[in-house]
Amino acid sequence: MRTYRRILALIELSPEGEAVARRALQMARAFNAALGIGFVVDYQPGFECDHVPFRTPAEMREAIVGDVRGKLDRMVAAIGAAGAEVLVVSGAPGAAVAEMVGSWQPDLLLTGSEAARGLDATDKDLPFDVLRVRTGRPGLVGRLIHALAGAF
Repeated sequence: MRTYRRILALIELSPEGEAVARRALQMARAFNAALGIGFVVDYQPGFECDHVPFRTPAEMREAIVGDVRGKLDRMVAAIGAAGAEVLVVSGAPGAAVAEMVGSWQPDLLLTGSEAARGLDATDKDLPFDVLRVRTGRPGLVGRLIHALAGAF
């Protein structure tokens, strides 16, 4: 069995994201590994109202990143993951995820059950393992769609 030293959870700000972070914390404790909790801010300027802008696009991006970092810090404290590194990267999802994993260099990346935006699941040459954490149980419609998807 492989030993992991650096585990990164790429999450969304949702109950599913918190469940992924909790699972990453469990694994980090089991492997005595460093834990990172990452989030990608995909802010595209130009969709503000037509009134005089109060902030420049750079200031708006910084404000959003600061707000997200604060929310992640509170979530990390709430799940008992003191010492986890909070990583917030801004940009297009593909480039931002590549920047995050390139700088943090995880051995294992955890994401939600949906494919992480910017992470190509078909890439077989990733230098780390990817674990998609399935949270909750899908309802009847979700199970039906999943069953039918295999037939096509």
